Order: sequence, then structure tokens, then C-alpha cells
Amino acid sequence: MRAAYIETLGPPEDIRVGELELGPRPPGHTTIAVEHVAVNRVDTLVRSGQFRTNLPWPCVLGRDAIGYVTDTDERSDFFPGTRVWTSSLAHDGRQGAAAEWAHVPDDRLYPAPEGVTGTDLLAVAHPGSTAYLAVVRHGRVQPGDRVLIRGAAGNVGSAAIAIASYLGASTIVAVASEAHHAACVDNGATDVVDYTGESADDQLATVARRVGGFDLWIDAHGGNNLDAAVENLRLNGRIVLLAGPASVSTLASGSLYLKDGSVKGFVISRAEPHDLRAAAGLVSLLVARGRLSPVAITYGELSDLPRIHRMIEAGELSRTRSVIRVT
Repeated sequence: MRAAYIETLGPPEDIRVGELELGPRPPGHTTIAVEHVAVNRVDTLVRSGQFRTNLPWPCVLGRDAIGYVTDTDERSDFFPGTRVWTSSLAHDGRQGAAAEWAHVPDDRLYPAPEGVTGTDLLAVAHPGSTAYLAVVRHGRVQPGDRVLIRGAAGNVGSAAIAIASYLGASTIVAVASEAHHAACVDNGATDVVDYTGESADDQLATVARRVGGFDLWIDAHGGNNLDAAVENLRLNGRIVLLAGPASVSTLASGSLYLKDGSVKGFVISRAEPHDLRAAAGLVSLLVARGRLSPVAITYGELSDLPRIHRMIEAGELSRTRSVIRVT
């Protein structure tokens, strides 16, 4: 089969596009004919070795894919011809999906919603699932909650707005540059704060006082200003961090425990299959209902993968999702 793969950790130039053996289908796996595969920032981190994980060699790249079932176990929930999608491949010993066929673990395979284009679904698969984990799994959002989202105009942030809105948050404050305020409101934000202005902290404090503080503070931007987060937190408030591994911040621990507050950080790569399945269900639902859509998409072929990896590493596709056509 034709595939995009690596034989060693290294730069984008080490990505090979050529013929590779698929191998027999392992037990507990379903074989799919891949239509499209997404390219994620984490793919570049795994390929380069910055995010260390067990990989099979040679390693096919590609974390998220959509396609059709071609072969499966009798006990599988899927039948040949079923359109399905998957996430979290090419990590922790799992082979990737940037190939004509892929063996996918059954617990990481999900039905594709009808009437949804595969490219639109894949473009929100990774950020949408990440947002689900931030808002629902770790943020424990409840109807009526007051939520703040930093980095609200990005792929994860915009998905977090859509999910919080769908689940009944009463207040959603989006922190983003002024150019993206209208898009944040369209996604479901009730208030917007321009983080680029000199008075950004004052704006945020004013909004926090007006709404009575926040039940959930999500930082998808990476600034991780924990002092500001704790100061504007309500009793039993939750702070969720999912970006900015190099950020440096202090923590007002005294104020945090006096508010019965909590701080939780996570990376999606370590999410359990049952959490990813729950995320996939909500993402599929919101995409099908038009409540969740990609910020922007660029398209390519398997041969474009090295170039796209270089562009992602150069920061040229920070708000754009890349989707590769395989077949």
C-alpha cells in the first residue's frame, strides 16, 4: 500500500512516501480503507522525538482518519462498508493512518455521522476532542456555569466555546484578539475580552465582577496566568490547562484552597479510550447539527506531508487545520 512513514525520529525531510506492507490484521482491530487523514501539531512532535512515545518501525504517520470498514472481527460493532473515523493513532505503540489502509483498535473506532463531509469532521476531530476533555471530562461543566476561555479563537478554544454553549453554560467569556470577537460570539460566547489591549487585565476583572466570577477557567492559549485565574474563580471553581509547556507562572495557593478550587492539566495523548469515545460522540453530534465547524482547512496529498509538517513547525498554520486526501 502507499503510505507516508518514518524510519527514524528526525526532521520533516525524513518522511517517506512510498510502498509499505500493511501486514495482517491484529485481533481486536478493524481494517479501514482510508479516505482522508488529518495533520496535527502533535504529529510533528512525535515525528521529531520532542514527544517521546513508543512507536512501531517503520511508523506510519497520521493520528486522525476517516474511511470505510473492509475487514473486522465477528464480534465487532462495525460491518464492512460502514463509514467510520478514528483518533489517537501513531502513538503508544499504535500504527498511524496516513496510508491506503489502516488497522485500527476497535476501542478507538467511531461511526461517522451521516451527511457530514469527512474533511470537516477530521478538521475538528483533534481540537474538538481536546476541548471535550477540557470542558467536560476535567472541567466538569454544568448548566448555568460561568466559563472563561483563553485562546478562544483557536481551534481548541472555538470548539470549547461551542461545547460549553451546547451544554448550557450561562456565561462564556472568550479571550481573543478583537479581529476574532465576532467569530467567538457566533460560536456561542456571551462576552469577549481583547487580550492584546493594555487594559486586558482590567477588562477581564470587570467582566469577572459583573458575572460573579468563573466556575471554569480554561487556558487553551498557554499563558497560564494562574494568579489571575485564582483571583477570578468562584467557590469550587476549576482551572484547566492544556497548552504552554514552557510557560512560567506563580500560583496563589492560599487563595486557591480557600475557594475549594482546583488546577488540572492534561494532554489528549494520554486520554483513556472511554473518554475519547465519549468525546467522539459529542463531536460527531455537534458537527452533524452544525454547532461545531472548523476555523479553516487546507488540503493536500500524501506527498505534501513533509511540506505541511514544515509549515506547522514554522507556525504558518496555527489556526488552520490540514487534511490529506489518501484515496
